[in-house]
Amino acid sequence: MKDPQIARRNLYVRVAASPGFSGAARAKRARRRARHGRNLGLPLLRPNHPGWNTRSAQFDQVAVEIFRELSQRHPKLGQVELAVEAVPASDPAPWEDATCLARFFPAEHKAGLHARIVLYQRPIRSQCISPEQLQEVLYIVLLEQCAQALGVLPQDLDPDY
Repeated sequence: MKDPQIARRNLYVRVAASPGFSGAARAKRARRRARHGRNLGLPLLRPNHPGWNTRSAQFDQVAVEIFRELSQRHPKLGQVELAVEAVPASDPAPWEDATCLARFFPAEHKAGLHARIVLYQRPIRSQCISPEQLQEVLYIVLLEQCAQALGVLPQDLDPDY
């Protein structure tokens, strides 16, 4: 097995020696970027490590799990789509609070749009301190939006609400 430094050095030599290449300067720059074997280009975490996922991906996973659980309990929610956006639009509706955590959009059959629930990630995350609290807040927000989508009270969907 070759030493990584030697393999890199050979690569630079081959690039610098190729016809039409005018530049020891470029080879020197490439060497400067990978000094002392510190630029291995390997990921710091493995894909199965919890830190591999971004905060956004973790938020999406938790939201999908909770929504899947609610839609299994109430089959009518199978026709409702779930979406996640970073922040709400800059102009909230007059009847909404200043901070909008989620919004339900009814189906528009003429436009071909399904009913959908949109979660706003940053306002929800700003309400939470820990991952456990994020799950609780997401459950409450999704429960309220699903109740609005079905036209029932949240207590009808979950008596412990």
